[in-house]
Amino acid sequence: RSPLYYVSAAFWPRDSFLWSFPAVLMTERALAREMLLIGFTRHLRNAGIHSHYIDGVLLYPGFELDQLAAYLVALGEYLEATGDFDLLHEPGMARGIAELEKALWDHKYPSEYLFDTFLDPSDDPARYPYLTYDNVLVWRALRVLSMIYDRMGLIQKSLAAEEAARRLREAIYRYCVVEEPFGRMFAWSVDLAGGFELYDDPPGSLMLLPHYGFCDGADEIYLNTARWIHSGEN
Repeated sequence: RSPLYYVSAAFWPRDSFLWSFPAVLMTERALAREMLLIGFTRHLRNAGIHSHYIDGVLLYPGFELDQLAAYLVALGEYLEATGDFDLLHEPGMARGIAELEKALWDHKYPSEYLFDTFLDPSDDPARYPYLTYDNVLVWRALRVLSMIYDRMGLIQKSLAAEEAARRLREAIYRYCVVEEPFGRMFAWSVDLAGGFELYDDPPGSLMLLPHYGFCDGADEIYLNTARWIHSGEN
């Protein structure tokens, strides 16, 4: 909010829901609930877009898949930590969940279960459109949707979301794993035409894959990725 900052009074879903929200959830659950309600109402119209003013108006354009998925990731963390499923009945929440799910599917590759982005977690144009980290967040978001629909008694929608998450996980291991000097490891991004990029970025590091439950910390592919990240090759 400082007037000395060149994007004062700005909002990033990633910064709010992936970075700040977990700490708020641990310390002040009522505020975490309020953050979700504001995100799913005031900021829904520009969900997934680079940055907003704090009143929800667009500040900078550019689609970011991690920021779109961040809403549902945070919602899942809240529901699992609190069991407060009454939140889903608050005004705007059902519409927000539906719109976020639709927006995710708008970015799916037609014939494969991978989702594209324009900007990466540093807000820079991605070299290749299918980022491993971003797709892991989508995987997590689909698992959250499955949980929500199951709780609401929408069994077919729950099963469909769970199946989509399964197919996305398989696609990540099929297309986003490459053979490098450290062994099979996760690429940062791919293009589904054989192109890939070895890279890592702290705002959306591949080191976070076990944190989101995508793989175990002992997964050989993950360990090779971690070795590469912490090596001179990076």
